[in-house]
Amino acid sequence: MKNMNKSSANGPAASLKRLNPGNQAGDKGYRPNWGTAVMLVAVASILLAGTWYLKEGESSFRVGSPAMKTYYAHSRMRIVDESATRALREQRMSDIGGVLVKDRKFPEEVRGKFAALEKRDYAAVLPDSLSRIMESLPEDAAERITGVASRIALSFQDSLSGGAELPADILWRSLETSGLSIPEQNLAYQILDHVMERALVMDSEVTQEVRSLAASEVEPVERVLSVGDIIVREGEVISPEVALVLRAQGYPEAFFPWKTLAFIVTGVFFWVSWMGWFSMRREYHFDAPEWAFMITILIAGWVAMSLSSLLGGNGLGVIPLAGWAFLALPGSFAFQLVLWGGIIGSVITSGGSSAELMLSVFISGLTASLAYLLLRKITNRLDLLRKMALLGVSLALGGFFIGWGLYLPSGGTALLSLSASALAWIVVTLAALPLWERLFDILTPVRLVDLTHPSHPLLKRLQLEAPGTYHHSLMVGTLAEAAAEKLRMDPLLVKAGAYFHDVGKLRRPQFFVENQQTGLNPHDELAPSLSALIIISHVRDGLEMGRQFGIPKKIRVFIGEHHGTTCLHYFFKKALGADPDLPMEQFCYPGGRPSSRESAVLMLADSVEAAVRAAAPAITDSRELEEMTKEVIDTKVAESQLSDVPLTFQDLTRIKAAFIETLKHMYHARKVTPLENAGDTPWEPAVS
Repeated sequence: MKNMNKSSANGPAASLKRLNPGNQAGDKGYRPNWGTAVMLVAVASILLAGTWYLKEGESSFRVGSPAMKTYYAHSRMRIVDESATRALREQRMSDIGGVLVKDRKFPEEVRGKFAALEKRDYAAVLPDSLSRIMESLPEDAAERITGVASRIALSFQDSLSGGAELPADILWRSLETSGLSIPEQNLAYQILDHVMERALVMDSEVTQEVRSLAASEVEPVERVLSVGDIIVREGEVISPEVALVLRAQGYPEAFFPWKTLAFIVTGVFFWVSWMGWFSMRREYHFDAPEWAFMITILIAGWVAMSLSSLLGGNGLGVIPLAGWAFLALPGSFAFQLVLWGGIIGSVITSGGSSAELMLSVFISGLTASLAYLLLRKITNRLDLLRKMALLGVSLALGGFFIGWGLYLPSGGTALLSLSASALAWIVVTLAALPLWERLFDILTPVRLVDLTHPSHPLLKRLQLEAPGTYHHSLMVGTLAEAAAEKLRMDPLLVKAGAYFHDVGKLRRPQFFVENQQTGLNPHDELAPSLSALIIISHVRDGLEMGRQFGIPKKIRVFIGEHHGTTCLHYFFKKALGADPDLPMEQFCYPGGRPSSRESAVLMLADSVEAAVRAAAPAITDSRELEEMTKEVIDTKVAESQLSDVPLTFQDLTRIKAAFIETLKHMYHARKVTPLENAGDTPWEPAVS
């Protein structure tokens, strides 16, 4: 047992051949290989090609060619009005008359003008009105304005290139940081404007660049395309802009979607790698039939999604994949399978429609989440039907609101269509479940309920031919189920294993103490070695009967492991009196030891129930129940029977508490008798 002492190794029966009830739960397990990925890629490619071909029909279009029909909008969306956008951009370009740039012929003239201004010769440079204003200013203010204007003009002139535009905004920013007051800034700007007037000329190239820049700053004009609006009329040439709208509306182009195929190939290989790594990380040891089941339901799910896309495109074809996965696989693994499998299926079936792709992806995620919450704990058929109905209603409403958010048709007809589709896929899910159970020998809650029903042929035989063993199995099932619930295992699985773990006793029921109602013990007349052989053989007999009656492999694992490699010490000690050199291995079960937490819980429940039943007449209070339960569990740990399972000491404490609580309820009404008054009948070992 992990986190426990393994010093006793495999015990005395380590050299014996382990019985094989099928792939054990703790074996390394099978991993999907690249051949699996290639097969999935081939199937996905066929589905993609088939969906594309069936959806194409007369709806395909080609850019630059006349439309073969009038195309209407299937869903509400926003589009760019190219003609309106073009008109606005042309208007913006026409608003720009021209751009002035420096004339290189007049640099000296500009310097001369500012030299005259610095000498306060305003009349020679400025117009009369501006000259009189400057002359009326105080000398220090006039010099300050002239100096700032001169400095800005000279720096402006030095930095200009032949094709630059007039930097009016730069001039104003320079003036704003010059320290001049606002009136002084206006005077400085007028001086600059007058002095630089003849130094600036129109540049056609720069003007065109500025016009192009202004046109590019115009935001595209959008308009809402409502359901039923015409996108392009028959005979009109399909422009690239119109083609974008047609693609968004789901109309296929007249060429194969190679990019989609490349994405699918990448996605499938990623999925295979991810699921293999995830199963190894979480220690899910699936065998080859279980992986075959996963691949099969994945392909079946893709087919269902393709049919859903062809019939209405509502994305609910993922429901069968979710139902089959969550009813047969661990919840966290099923979530990954449904989520990523649904996303890849959405890409396969969307047909280039972004709206349909988004709807299908959203529904896949919603389905995986809801199924994880609803389908993890199913206790009976009615519970299954109720939760599947709740899943269908939730997905129909969820798909309706997602479609409404994507501007897809969202009226009463759409909701009715979604509801009918959800119902149909739920029926398909439930109808195919028995097929998967038979083909791949998988365990679903429904199959476990059937297995644990008293009307099962093997359980009916136990009731009639070995009633003591049947009662013992029921008690073991009650104990194991209580412990499984404490450890958050599957209680139905553990209970089913408990019900069938001792079916091998049907071959010779009278040799087991719980069936010896007459008080006669046939072991009294047999050699100890023969008694041990008969008792040990009930494991092998149980495996054979399990296969004969079609008991699933996961249940047969419990039959093969419920005694581990323990030994029959009573018969061994009895045999030593006749032959001191007798090997102990002859009196030990061949195993193997429990390889899963569920199998370990069953072993402990079986041993505890047998010990308590044998000592029941001598039990006087609950403390003795606690001590006996602790002793049995400690013995299994000391014998290293739990060394191959990930149970911690905390888990064992919870198991012990569950056993004690259940045993108290079982024996609370029993009137116990002290051991010293139990009579003169010698105690016989409880063989279970």
